[in-house]
Amino acid sequence: MVRKNQNGQGTLEYMLYVSVIVIALVAVAWIAFGVRFEQGYDGMKQDAQTVFSNAQQDGSNNMR
Repeated sequence: MVRKNQNGQGTLEYMLYVSVIVIALVAVAWIAFGVRFEQGYDGMKQDAQTVFSNAQQDGSNNMR
């Protein structure tokens, strides 16, 4: 009988389950809250763009 190396398979399956649940929650929130959820998402996107643009300034030692 040959055993296959299955290290990490349980962790991978757990992460896949969590990702499916998160995607489902986002979809339900998008449908349920509509415009308010979209406005919050747009605000979060603006904040992330600001943070990333600040991290890429000269002298920040974090050029990407």
